[in-house]
Amino acid sequence: MNEFTLINALRLARKHVVKSSILGFSVLLVGWLAMVLWPRSYGSEAKLFIRIGRESVTLDPTATTGETLMLQKTQEDEVNSALEILESRGIHEKLVEVITPETILTGEIPTEDGTEHPTNPIADRFAQIADAFGGLVNSLVDLSQVRDHISDKERAIVRLSHMVTVNANKNSTMISIYTEAKSPQLAQLISQTMATMYLKEHLRIHETPGSKEFFEDTSSELSKQLMTTADEIRRYKQDNQILSIEDNRLALRANLESTDAAYQQTRRDIEYTIAHVADLSARIEKLPLEVISSKEATTWSGMRQRLFELQVEEKRLLATASEQHPALIKVRNQRIDLEKLLADFEAESNDETTAQNPIRLQLEQELISTKAQLAGQRARLEGPNGLLKQREEIESQMELLAQHEMHLRQLERELMILEAKYRQRVDKLEEASIGLELESRKISNVSIAQPA
Repeated sequence: MNEFTLINALRLARKHVVKSSILGFSVLLVGWLAMVLWPRSYGSEAKLFIRIGRESVTLDPTATTGETLMLQKTQEDEVNSALEILESRGIHEKLVEVITPETILTGEIPTEDGTEHPTNPIADRFAQIADAFGGLVNSLVDLSQVRDHISDKERAIVRLSHMVTVNANKNSTMISIYTEAKSPQLAQLISQTMATMYLKEHLRIHETPGSKEFFEDTSSELSKQLMTTADEIRRYKQDNQILSIEDNRLALRANLESTDAAYQQTRRDIEYTIAHVADLSARIEKLPLEVISSKEATTWSGMRQRLFELQVEEKRLLATASEQHPALIKVRNQRIDLEKLLADFEAESNDETTAQNPIRLQLEQELISTKAQLAGQRARLEGPNGLLKQREEIESQMELLAQHEMHLRQLERELMILEAKYRQRVDKLEEASIGLELESRKISNVSIAQPA
């Protein structure tokens, strides 16, 4: 066997030069025809950039109304969620509705003036023949009932899913939307429309429909309950004359201490008064009921007075007259007679009588006064309005105040719970309002980094 060398190859080519020329020309012709007749495809790429924003770090207002769990959500999770949304049938269906199924299936975008975009007429003709042949095959398949009939919209959705490729590099928050179509205009339209549509869809899926209305209704209802409970507390305090539980308690304690002090002092006074009554009674028992008393007679007293007058008259006359003066003699004789008369009645000059013991009477009066004082002290202690009754009333008021305190504490706890709920609902309402405002202004953490 001869070895294949370059010289042998040249000899073989010279020998079959015609055949070699025809083969080379045929290969070039087939390549040129393939380039001319094969349908061309154009690509367009749009890129979305996802940054950390409100949707990444906040929860939906309705998600935090109860117990919450700490969830670790990374940007990679958000990128994966965005990829799933972009590859979902819902996005494709909306995209077909916007662009129209005819445009997707034909691959041509009609211009505003009705003219077609400049393309390769030969390639377009070949593509039309291929589309016609494909349509004929689909019609035959539908007629044979091998498969169910598929609408143009459904076929457009299926074709669109093959035309669009969505991906993102690892550890990147940039999402690429790449579209291949028969015309650059259609590829650009699909990529750009899909990017814009995702921005709207991103805002929509991060908001809970009806959340603002829900928080408006609940906050309004809680506000009414809050006002009702506060009014109930106010009326309860007015009806029971309570300014402050602590102030009322201090006032009652002061009254109780004052009453206890008066109670102890009254008990000591009663004990002292009882001892004093016993002492007075013992002293009275030792004293006699009556005592003997003497009283001079009225006649005896008059005679003594007359004797005194005669003695004074006699001394006066002795100082001025002689012993033989008749007036002096007369006065002296009267004096002597009166002295004799007084001497005869000396035994009858006093009258003995008996009378009640004045000391006993005084002690008895003091005993009566002391017993009256004792009765007053006992009435002050045990009477209908006495200290014991006052102490019972104060203790009853303190028990009633404790009941009022329990009821008010329960109402105040309800008020605090309602206030906390109301503040939470107002905060959530503000969050929901901010979310709707951001959605209305098309503000989100996703932006188109590269238009198609």
